[in-house]
Amino acid sequence: MLKRSERERTGLALIEGLRLVTEALRYPQLVRHIIVAPELLRSQHGQALLQDQRQKGLPCLYVSAEIFQSFSLKDIYWTPRTRPKKEALQDTIKA
Repeated sequence: MLKRSERERTGLALIEGLRLVTEALRYPQLVRHIIVAPELLRSQHGQALLQDQRQKGLPCLYVSAEIFQSFSLKDIYWTPRTRPKKEALQDTIKA
């Protein structure tokens, strides 16, 4: 899901971060799964959100922190040495 062409072909995207996931869940018909690494989910808000979605029947896939970080966009886009250009972020958000 990192490549725009793949997102366009499948119609799927990976959303990461509590704020963005919370926003996406305002449109539950568009969310297929939640992928979570329990050891990385530290906030009470995040834990409550996960519990609420599980009760609503949204499929949750639990993975290790190592697996989660292997596809994490945060490490790719937000480390100080690799901060992207504004245009690259806009393309990622649009897709």
